[in-house]
Amino acid sequence: MLSVHSTVAAREGRDLSAAPGLVDALDCLRTGVTLFDSAERLVYVNCHFGYLFRSLPPRESLEGLSYEELIRLEVAGGEIAPADARDLNRFIARRRAQFRDGERRPIDIRLADGRIVEIKARPVPGGGWIALWSDVTAARSAQSRLEDAVALTAEAFAFFDSRDRLSMCNELYASFYGFASPRDALGATFPELLQKALERGLVAGLADEDARQAWLDLRLSTHRTAAGAMTVELSTGETYLLRDRPTADGGRVVVFTDLT
Repeated sequence: MLSVHSTVAAREGRDLSAAPGLVDALDCLRTGVTLFDSAERLVYVNCHFGYLFRSLPPRESLEGLSYEELIRLEVAGGEIAPADARDLNRFIARRRAQFRDGERRPIDIRLADGRIVEIKARPVPGGGWIALWSDVTAARSAQSRLEDAVALTAEAFAFFDSRDRLSMCNELYASFYGFASPRDALGATFPELLQKALERGLVAGLADEDARQAWLDLRLSTHRTAAGAMTVELSTGETYLLRDRPTADGGRVVVFTDLT
């Protein structure tokens, strides 16, 4: 297993053969683990990676391949969903973009058998990258069903993560803040959305800076209490009940109910 890996990794200063216990531990994970050197060559791959991509040859023969060569093997083996593999150069560019400096967002790839694999990549000291591969099919299916339910609700509905960033909302919630779609609003913090509401003159009765600051303080306080609720009258004449509740993962759920 470590023949090619030992040679290339030693040159990069990351010879895992010196730590056989670590290699055994990585092989026990139910997550694919790959290590690439500074030239994007594969220097280590654990057992679970082969389970995710069953058409690929044994991992010993994968070590030393470039990341692009590995991607082309996935496509040639029929692993990748046809819609994604149709424009091969674009697909490869999207995958390799994860290895850019400062690019930390995970990406999903769809497999031909319906599974979804999430890839997370991080640079390692001395050059190179580690990439983790996880089957997130069940999680993405549950998220899709939740998004469908949120989209159909008659109320403005939003989830904020533990950092108070918008992670999901429906079109009605996004439209309150002037976004064309829920996707455009994702990532905004709750305070940023409040400032956007003030800039758009969304709330009625805020004629001066003191009134705007008082409303801002009240809304933030309501958002941060265990079970917050307040009413707000919009400049367009509608009145809404705003309710905030904590979620099990440390985030918040926000619902606007039309009382007009």
